[in-house]
Amino acid sequence: MGQTHSKRQQEIFAWVEGPSTGQSKIDNTSSEQSEPTRLLLFPHEYGLQGNRPSQSVCSLSSSFSSLASTSQPTTPVDLGRTDSGYATLSLEDPLVKDIDYVNHLYYAQPSASRTNSPPPPSSPPSLPSRALADIHTPSPYTFADVLEGHKPSRTEELYLIQRSLIELSPNLVQLTSLRTLVLTNNKLKTLPEALGKLQMLEELCISENQLDHLPASLQHLHQLKNLDVSGNQLSTVDLTVLPTSLTLLNLARNPLVTLGPNIVRLRELAYLDLSHTHLVALPAEITLLTLLRRIKLEHCPDLGHTEKYPLAHDPPSLLELCARQCVSALATAPPNPDRRLAQLPNSLLHYLTLAKPCSACHQPYFDSFVQRGRLLQKNPHMDIPLEYRLCNVHWTHDQDRHLYLFSQPCRTPIQLDRALTQLGDLITS
Repeated sequence: MGQTHSKRQQEIFAWVEGPSTGQSKIDNTSSEQSEPTRLLLFPHEYGLQGNRPSQSVCSLSSSFSSLASTSQPTTPVDLGRTDSGYATLSLEDPLVKDIDYVNHLYYAQPSASRTNSPPPPSSPPSLPSRALADIHTPSPYTFADVLEGHKPSRTEELYLIQRSLIELSPNLVQLTSLRTLVLTNNKLKTLPEALGKLQMLEELCISENQLDHLPASLQHLHQLKNLDVSGNQLSTVDLTVLPTSLTLLNLARNPLVTLGPNIVRLRELAYLDLSHTHLVALPAEITLLTLLRRIKLEHCPDLGHTEKYPLAHDPPSLLELCARQCVSALATAPPNPDRRLAQLPNSLLHYLTLAKPCSACHQPYFDSFVQRGRLLQKNPHMDIPLEYRLCNVHWTHDQDRHLYLFSQPCRTPIQLDRALTQLGDLITS
C-alpha cells in the first residue's frame, strides 16, 4: 500500500518552464542550494567584482563590508536625508559609510565620485552545463509537488496560480474528487483530453493562458457550473464541446470574432462575459436563453459595425435538401432510428451530424443559409445587434419579420439534439 502511494507521488502532473525540483523551488522557498546562486555566478550584475573568488552565501556580508571600505569616496558627501535621520550622524559612522556606498554604487548620477569605480567585466562567467540545462529545459511537476500544502482529504480544491505550467499530464485524472481547479496565469497552450474524466469538477478557471482551442472532452463534465477562459487566444469557440450544465461562462479578453448559434444549447446559462472581444454581432439564439440574467459587452469596439446583409443568396444543393429531410424525419420519428440510415456510408452520416437549427423555424440547415439582422435595445444608450441564420428567406426586413412571427402557425420545434445523438450512435455502432 505504501509503495503504491509513493509511486503515485512520483508521477508527473504537469511540466513547468525553467528549473524545478519540487514545490519549494516553484514557490521560491528553498532552504538549501545545491547549485551556485546567480549572485555568485554573475556578481557584476549585482555591483560586485567579477574576479572576486566565489564565496559561500554565508560570507557575503563580509564581502559587502570589504567592498564598502575599499570604495569609500575620497571627498565627503552631504547625505541630506533629514527625513530618514541620517543627516544627524557622523560621516565616520559605519551606518553612514554603508548607506553612502550603496547610494554611489546603485543610485547616484554620474559624478566625480563614480569615476573611480571599476568597470564591469567584459563577459560574464559561464554557467555550469547542468544549470544552463535547467534554465531552458521544461521540468516535471509531480503529484508530490501538487499535494504539498493540500491534504489528501482537501483535494477537492486545487489552486495552481502563476506556476509557469506549460503542459498538463493526463495523470491528472487521478484527482477524481476534484471540484475546483484554478490554473490562472500560466503558459498553457493546450489542455489534455483527460480533463473530461474529472466527473466531479464544478469550477474550472484557466484564465490568462495561451489557449487557442478547447478540448472536446469538456462536454463530458456534466457537473461543471463555472468556466473561465478569459485572457487567452480564442478567436472562435466551438460551443458544442461545452457542457449544457454551465451557469457562468467568461470569454472576456479573447480575440473572439464570432459566437455560433449553438449557444442555445446552454439552457442553464445565467452569466455571460464577452467584454474586450472583437464580436460584430450576437447570434439571435441568445434570446432563447430564458435564464440569462447578465451579458457583459464593455469595450467591444467592433460591435454593431456591420454592413447590411445582402438579399441575394445561394440556393441549397440537392445533397443538402435531402439531408434536411433526413434529419427532420429523424428528429420527429420515434426514438428508434430508421435502420435504412445505417446503410449510408460514414461520410454521409458525418455530414448529417453537421446540421444546425434555423434561427426562426428551427428546421435544420447545413451549408446554405440566409443572414438577416436586427437591433435589440438593451438600454437607452446601447443597442445589441443580433444575427439570424435562416434556412430560407423568411423575411427581408424588420416589418416582414413581424408579419412572419404572427402569420406562421404555432408548432413545436424539432428535437435536433436528439436526431444528432441518434446519428452519433449509428456512426459508432
